[in-house]
Amino acid sequence: MKSRKPEEKTNSTQLRKNFEEDLVLLKKNICTAIIDLNVNGIGHATSLAYDQDLLKLTVDRGIRVEGCPSSNIATGAIPDLESLRIRELLEAGVLYSINPDDDLFLPDLTNTVQESSYVYKFTENDLNKMRLNAWKTRFGHRKPAPEDIRQLI
Repeated sequence: MKSRKPEEKTNSTQLRKNFEEDLVLLKKNICTAIIDLNVNGIGHATSLAYDQDLLKLTVDRGIRVEGCPSSNIATGAIPDLESLRIRELLEAGVLYSINPDDDLFLPDLTNTVQESSYVYKFTENDLNKMRLNAWKTRFGHRKPAPEDIRQLI
């Protein structure tokens, strides 16, 4: 993805235009990762909801998506949280979970979920689905599920 000058990040019209231009490249990168590299997980995937064929492929292959909404906002990768279309991803069956990315410099998991919930008005069911998605697709399956996750399984 091309780098942006700092002044471009503050202009919401320009940011929206850059985001729309970036979607083409981002979708191509996701497609390469899924088809050519045969990945089982994708970080961010900010353009996934904009391509129905790619969305279906992601669901069909059970590929996890580790979304990092606060990071995407902080870096200017998206103009607003609505651009991620998280609800559409969940409704389509994507194994989507919300993550903090780097909680040393960016909002932690609690704040990231709160910010996203404010925009998407997540229900308890939505939040549980994302918690379950994170558990199902975690790295290393050494530990048994905690009690609150076992109730969701």
